[in-house]
Amino acid sequence: SPLMLSLLYDDLEDSCMPAVAENEIFQVFRLVDDWMVVSESRPAILSFVRQLSEAHQEFGCVINVAKSACNFPVRIRGCLMQQVGKQHPSKQLLSWCGLLIDPETVEVRLDLERYKGSRVTSMVTMEYSRDPGSFLRASILRLARLRAHPFLFDARINSKHVVLENVVRLCIFCASRLHVGIVQLCQWRRTANSYGRFVCSIVVSAVKAITSAANARMKNHHLASPAATLGARLVECKFVGMQSFVKYAERRKHGWGGGVALLRRKLQIMETNIRAFG
Repeated sequence: SPLMLSLLYDDLEDSCMPAVAENEIFQVFRLVDDWMVVSESRPAILSFVRQLSEAHQEFGCVINVAKSACNFPVRIRGCLMQQVGKQHPSKQLLSWCGLLIDPETVEVRLDLERYKGSRVTSMVTMEYSRDPGSFLRASILRLARLRAHPFLFDARINSKHVVLENVVRLCIFCASRLHVGIVQLCQWRRTANSYGRFVCSIVVSAVKAITSAANARMKNHHLASPAATLGARLVECKFVGMQSFVKYAERRKHGWGGGVALLRRKLQIMETNIRAFG
């Protein structure tokens, strides 16, 4: 189970932790069995990775070199890890647990590339027994709040450009799920283009949920520092979020009905307000 695995890996981390100078950064992040190590000391990282690759092999705990990456050359059991960074145009960002991390700036982006080639339909489950429309709305809003992690929007971590890019990525991710749900509703009720106002209301609520959840989480007293702030103005985040939904809907019109026109109208109103009030 994940709990037993965490107990084993916690002991493993302690035994593999290298000795580092007091003024050196060495931080280990782990989500179940996915590790990420950040340090200013290359020898410390090499020591940790090599000890980790050799420890507890009797339990089948081995590093999968094919799924591992580093921003400098590292060999494990004679195999070279994938290398990431600006010197590698094909792979500049490190992928870890649904996030893309820039090894140069440590900026964090939402990873949508991992879903390329996969069927989004397999990720969406509809409930038809009671009120499928309410179920779809609740699932999209839950997804929006869950994915609005402070890492993606914190001004201490990301530049304004990356913060707005993360809003776009998250809204596109939600829009793809929403589209699948709408198509399934149309097929179930054997109708088409009849969910305009309903879809529009979900989009408006989803954009609000993303920005509100991100803002609220960064003000949470459990975070390491009270200085966490949204890396872009709230109105800008809402605008680019709405714009992302509109562009996605324009490409996939089936089932959105008059929702595309309603969303365009709302986007124009938002743009006018931004220009008027700055």
